[in-house]
Amino acid sequence: MEIINISDKNMEISGGVDITEKLQHLFDTVNGDTLINLAAGVYYISNQLKIENWDNVRFVGYGAKIVTHFDPCEPYSYKGAFKITGCKDCSFSGFTITTDNAPNVLAKVLKIDKEKLTADLELQMGARLKGNEMFVGFNSLDDDMSPNGHVWFADNNGYRWHYLRDNVIRLFAYPSTGVQLKDLEIGEYMCMRHSLYAQCPLEFTGCSDIEIKDVTINSSPGLACAIHPDSKNFSFLRYRVLSDRKSPQIFSSNADGIHITGLRGRLTVKNCFFENLGDDALNIHNQGATVYGIDGNVIHCYAKRFKSTPQSEDGRLSLYWAAPGDKIKVYEKGTFRVKGEFTVLEYTVNKIVTDKPVSELEDGDYLANTAYFADTEITGCTGINTRARAFLIETAVTTVEDCHFYGIVDAALLIGPDMGVWNEMCPVEKLVIRGNVFDKCGCGSGKKKCGGILLTANDKGDEITHFPTGLHGEVTVENNVFVNMKDTLIFAQSAQKLILKDNCITEGTEFAYEPVRTMDCGAVIRE
Repeated sequence: MEIINISDKNMEISGGVDITEKLQHLFDTVNGDTLINLAAGVYYISNQLKIENWDNVRFVGYGAKIVTHFDPCEPYSYKGAFKITGCKDCSFSGFTITTDNAPNVLAKVLKIDKEKLTADLELQMGARLKGNEMFVGFNSLDDDMSPNGHVWFADNNGYRWHYLRDNVIRLFAYPSTGVQLKDLEIGEYMCMRHSLYAQCPLEFTGCSDIEIKDVTINSSPGLACAIHPDSKNFSFLRYRVLSDRKSPQIFSSNADGIHITGLRGRLTVKNCFFENLGDDALNIHNQGATVYGIDGNVIHCYAKRFKSTPQSEDGRLSLYWAAPGDKIKVYEKGTFRVKGEFTVLEYTVNKIVTDKPVSELEDGDYLANTAYFADTEITGCTGINTRARAFLIETAVTTVEDCHFYGIVDAALLIGPDMGVWNEMCPVEKLVIRGNVFDKCGCGSGKKKCGGILLTANDKGDEITHFPTGLHGEVTVENNVFVNMKDTLIFAQSAQKLILKDNCITEGTEFAYEPVRTMDCGAVIRE
């Protein structure tokens, strides 16, 4: 195996010199069977580094900090750190990724005018603004920095603000979002995000057998890590997303800690730590498809989300949505009843040639590629102070074990397909949730008023509608501890078999509803 030591390459690693071009040139010379050692130090990069087609490469950077450029006045110009494509049997370990400017700012609420829709905010932790920074998302926080769901507007519109005096600004809300100010209280804190989904620091496409170990994301303007199709077999060990305590920001990442939009094989997430996130700690799903035309064994389908159409750009499915030989499950529109399965002979964007006509297929039915139902194991992880969920799980077989959740706005665990809004699949077939601690979760509005485990069949806020029994398979919830919760601990819908065993409710828990609610389930076994 070839060994490359960055310390031998005459690169300035004090953080004061842009070394993007030198690093890119080095990466372009690497193909495989290589160990790359980043020397301890600060690496400043102004542009995204592209890593392509590496095979059996160990990228090691213990003591290395990679600083990316972020401009809060033009937040969507952010380039990210690494775009990794077509690599296999590679590991990335030991380094930290951060930004030179904070992607969000912490402030304290001094005054609220609910008629004029304004809030006066005192900047915290030494934050200073020039005057033309962009703010597109806001989240209210308790003293322990857990988001409380009072204010959560995030719409990328850009909000007007100005200085009142040194360190104090006035924020102007839109009428559509200003209604949220009714729940805001003086003395609460506010995280003000410059961006929501800017470029990703760590991005993988078409990679297989990848290990991310001892990697820390201190600061991300969007998703911290994204995995796109057609990728296979990923493991995260001691991966951390947490804020730099010396920074004026509070959210470590403005969006998800790990976001997966289609993974083959297996996902392992072990002993990882997620703190202060603007969205989910982990979101694993694959892109669904909606049928809009059938001609024998030719199926036309598209990504139906928000206002997309079969002809619109946002209605295009991924180029890697399917491959010849993949098996596609057919779900009935609206109910998710499994109607059949077929094998792909050919796939082009929004068009599938099948091995046989599917007799029951109708316009509006849902499709999901079973090749992207990655077996998922999450053990020994921590999710703290997250604006949405800790883990959003939309894959077939999953275990969540020995994890700790605190300060999660919605349900700590959200499990269920969402073809109504986000075009995400699939229902679970086997799910085990064992030995976890749920503490102060559901501290905001909460989907269906559930703070712990929400097994559902749709994602339409607090709306509750019936679905067929057996949409989900077997679900086991055992030996979990629930503490300081205020709403339903477990809401389980449409499971074929639900096993509830040796779960413990401790002090500080009070319920607006019964602690466990089931709906449309088959066998419910309580032990």
